[in-house]
Amino acid sequence: MKTGSLCALFVVSLLSSTVAAQAGVDPLVPVKEVMQAVVTNAGPDGASGEDSDTGTDNQSTGDQSAQGASGDAQATDGGDEDSDIPYIDYLSDEWLDRDFSAEIAKLYREGSQRAAEKDEPFIDYEPVIGAQDFCPLKDVDVKLAGEKDGVYDVVASFKAESCFGDDNDSEAVTQTHFRVIEENGKPVIDDIVVKRGDEEQDSFKKIMQDYLAQKQ
Repeated sequence: MKTGSLCALFVVSLLSSTVAAQAGVDPLVPVKEVMQAVVTNAGPDGASGEDSDTGTDNQSTGDQSAQGASGDAQATDGGDEDSDIPYIDYLSDEWLDRDFSAEIAKLYREGSQRAAEKDEPFIDYEPVIGAQDFCPLKDVDVKLAGEKDGVYDVVASFKAESCFGDDNDSEAVTQTHFRVIEENGKPVIDDIVVKRGDEEQDSFKKIMQDYLAQKQ
């Protein structure tokens, strides 16, 4: 996958950039970093490549499974058998400390530790895509949707089912809402909510809270 093509995935409106600049913090930064990792993990040429700006279907075929989000991540082939791109664990300690809020980092670390002790899965799906099986991502767009009481709503939209065929609503658009706050002078992701059509999944934070609330 070409680095230039990957960077070209993210189309950010002028209005979004202006609002962020006026606020003194750019809420798009952590979201764009995470989305670049998600696109890479989903497989090469799914949302990038020479035709990415035209929406041309140039993704490889075959579904991808969520990997590395359960606390026991390991390097993978990035979703393509012929790829030498390693899996990017955007929930590793380094990424948690840089791009996520202290609460999210605490919940994820505690949940991962408990899951390891009980030898059971913690997060068994791809949190940003909101599924276990998915295709290389198409038509990826990231933009700032608004801000209220210091919480920015950054929305990443994409198609994640294009390789499943017409019977699976292959052109359905997923909208993933990142709740971004300012913490210690920098923007960090404080929650992730996946919406597909009229369906809204439980937030990433709530899923972790519910897991930790279970009796040992």
